[in-house]
Amino acid sequence: MRYQSWWKVLLAPFFSKGKNLAGNAQYLKRRGRGRTSRMCSNMLTESPVKLVTADETAADSLRGRDLVNHAMRSIFATSPASSPKKREADSQSSAPQAGLSLLPASLLLQKSFDLIASETPSEKRKRSRPFTVSIEGNIGSGKSTFLQYFSALPGVATYQEPLNLWTNLHGHNLLGKLYEDPKRWSFLFQSYVQLTRLNIHLQQCDSPVKLIERSLQNNRYCFVESGHNSGELQGAEYSVLCEYYDLLESTLDIGIDLIVYLRSTPETVHNRMIERGRSEEAGVPLEYLKQVHNYYENWLLEHKPRAPPAPVLVIDADKDLEKVKEEYRQKKAVIMGEEPL
Repeated sequence: MRYQSWWKVLLAPFFSKGKNLAGNAQYLKRRGRGRTSRMCSNMLTESPVKLVTADETAADSLRGRDLVNHAMRSIFATSPASSPKKREADSQSSAPQAGLSLLPASLLLQKSFDLIASETPSEKRKRSRPFTVSIEGNIGSGKSTFLQYFSALPGVATYQEPLNLWTNLHGHNLLGKLYEDPKRWSFLFQSYVQLTRLNIHLQQCDSPVKLIERSLQNNRYCFVESGHNSGELQGAEYSVLCEYYDLLESTLDIGIDLIVYLRSTPETVHNRMIERGRSEEAGVPLEYLKQVHNYYENWLLEHKPRAPPAPVLVIDADKDLEKVKEEYRQKKAVIMGEEPL
């Protein structure tokens, strides 16, 4: 088996001023990025898409990760003396609005490179994936309740949405900022959501069944599409998120085996959202919930803009809790992967 040298392909889009590695090296040289420029130039001694054997993959991955890390530090460093401790201190300070955006952006891009670099093609090929189920539904549709119910069963691992990360990225509440000013913060928030969902997909799971609250596919075909069509994500921002997702889908194992759609009306989930009283959700209007509902319907039932990646089990989440739990019991074998849908 032969694999493409992934890190050379991965770096190229981020040095986007040149059409190839030579052009990118010249661009970086003009910007004063000498060491990174020389590394890009050195890469020209081999084909930018050199194929390596499976035995060479591990060494290639380490080399690639070193180059990625150096390039990211070179591009995003705020000063020559910048250090992790200094960046941590900067993130806690009351920086101006522009700096507030730059720091989380550089952090999530660095984390993104580290996460992608952590799994070589051979690791992806060897790793066995459990039966993976994505729990989908609007805000307040009962996803957390579903996970809590099934977490009590043997052989099941559950993963909730990492709200703690979305509300505290080195002191920055990205979810709160999204609701305050969607046009200003949608791109940064969706980028970070994509990263945190990827982390959940790639986490080693020793249980035979893995239940996750929403998926990377949901982020791409519901929330990114919604943001683009509403004008919250501009053309270039939308294109970056789409290409980023396409790269993840083509190089990493982010597959799912079943989708459980907790289908509910926007009015019902709006009332539930008010009752639970999360501070970040205080200003979420009913119209937004209707918009999310429509995109779920389009994706999971109408197969627009693309068919879902797995069979869809629809559960009426407007019912009272006991009736919904009864449906959980009836569909348990399907949800656990013991019977086909």
